[in-house]
Amino acid sequence: MSVGNALGRVVHGSLCDRFGFLPVLHGMCAASALALATFTLGAPSKALFTAWCIVTAFFYGGNFALYPTATVALFGREHFGANYGFVFVGFGVCGVLISLVNKLLCDRIGYLGMTLICGAFSFAGLLLSLFTRRAARRAQRRAAEALLWRSTWDLSPEAAPEMR
Repeated sequence: MSVGNALGRVVHGSLCDRFGFLPVLHGMCAASALALATFTLGAPSKALFTAWCIVTAFFYGGNFALYPTATVALFGREHFGANYGFVFVGFGVCGVLISLVNKLLCDRIGYLGMTLICGAFSFAGLLLSLFTRRAARRAQRRAAEALLWRSTWDLSPEAAPEMR
């Protein structure tokens, strides 16, 4: 699984550099939903099950390559450390909540139900990411307006050295 996770970070990071974070995020969410929804198909064979685990880890690793870029694109570079800190805390909180709920749900609906729920959450991530395009455009427009406003009205010596 570590191999899949590491490869996912490298591959999704390079795809993000080439195509941008949104198309890669859409593809990653869709493929992850498919892999998770069909996860139990790998159960009859150890090799197939291992392959499915590596594929799932591949898409999970992609999160860590895409989310820093998405955070900068949506919220800007100015407070990246704090903003990405909140994103990363979200991973931690979800990890704790899932571990608490996992046993309860798994006893009631079984492993097939759990993988279907995980696939559904990944598909929900795809649907939510479709709304991200509009938010990203809005954030870029606000950043451009703020930059224009600062460059127009900032009369400090640092902003306009030729006015000294």
